Amino acid sequence: MGIHDRDYMRSDSKNRSGFLVVLLCRIAVGLLGIFLLAFCLRMPSRIYIKLPLIVGLVFFLRYLWNNLVISEAPRSLAAAGKAAEKRGNYPQAAKNYEKALKQMPSDLSLKVRLLAAYHASKREASARSLIASMSGRVFPIELVEELERLVSSYQKVTFVPTGSGFKMQLD
Repeated sequence: MGIHDRDYMRSDSKNRSGFLVVLLCRIAVGLLGIFLLAFCLRMPSRIYIKLPLIVGLVFFLRYLWNNLVISEAPRSLAAAGKAAEKRGNYPQAAKNYEKALKQMPSDLSLKVRLLAAYHASKREASARSLIASMSGRVFPIELVEELERLVSSYQKVTFVPTGSGFKMQLD
């Protein structure tokens, strides 16, 4: 059983609660926007003073809506990568994993998934570069089997047990 099979078997209760948090935050931002817009419109001043305030408010609320509220973006990109990988679209899976890694660069399971996508789409140079960046890192036991299979097809690798997992060493 590979790493991807175990991911599909996990429950998605975290994703559901994350969706609810995002939904509640968007509702709060929407209500805040309505309140502030109504406040700006009811101010006793001329329109040339109100207009820049309203435009600035709209841009600020749009920024909040798109950037600050969506905390699940890396997880949704990883889920999209897993779905693309399951369909056999490995280049698209690699793109999704790369985007997710830009937001969560220390996530080791994403790096292993990205390596699997590179391997399946025959992007050898990208795979070698990623392997070199993972050398010396400590991986949890559940990632070691899949990682060893992937890395050993490019170069010799050993995993040394440490207190918190296995340290990857390239030969």
